Amino acid sequence: MTAEEHPVGEPGEALKMVDTADSYSPGPPQPKKRSTFRFVGVVLLIIIIALIARRYLPETMGGATAPAPSPTLRPPVVTVRSLHPLAELATIQLPMVVDVSNERIPDDIRQNLGGHEQILMLVYGDVKAGFDLSRLQEEDLWSDGTRVQLHLPAPKILSSSIDFENSRVLSYERSFFVDNTPELQSETLAEAKALIEQGALEAGILDLASQFGKIYFENHLRSLGFEEIRIAIN
Repeated sequence: MTAEEHPVGEPGEALKMVDTADSYSPGPPQPKKRSTFRFVGVVLLIIIIALIARRYLPETMGGATAPAPSPTLRPPVVTVRSLHPLAELATIQLPMVVDVSNERIPDDIRQNLGGHEQILMLVYGDVKAGFDLSRLQEEDLWSDGTRVQLHLPAPKILSSSIDFENSRVLSYERSFFVDNTPELQSETLAEAKALIEQGALEAGILDLASQFGKIYFENHLRSLGFEEIRIAIN
């Protein structure tokens, strides 16, 4: 090997390697955008999960869920005083109709001459029966929790009325020498009212008042919250 020979490769080849090395100059490092976005997304997800857990998960103490307080149920209450405002409670109303006649004969010499005044009427009316609750005493009402017992007075006729619109005179006659007496019709209507009440009693209005009275008070007391109800009637 002579002094002019190069040990490795050609001279141009070594120079080329140097030039390549000199020409490589790496630029400044680029920011990692994708990694940053991923980090922010993870943080937001953790925050959202924490908010949801705080909103919907029950608060715990010592790892156990606190039991919800049970509502306190108060027993129903009813008093005799609360029933008094009902006063006379009608539980049944019956329509009635009667025909009634009345006659007036003068108490003077005209009666010897056959003088008279006579009327025949068809009278419609209504009869109401029920209970007089003002007669209730403290001992008539007993309650214990959801149990209650009510002792009612005997039912009675509370009122009766005449339907003047439909009632009418069927016939009327009087002697020519006897005056028309307005009191005759009034007396006839009073008698008709008594007959209407008597007819209602014969039709069993008091028994019906008892039956409907039990139903009424059972429903009334049940609406207050009582479950075991007993109604007694004299």
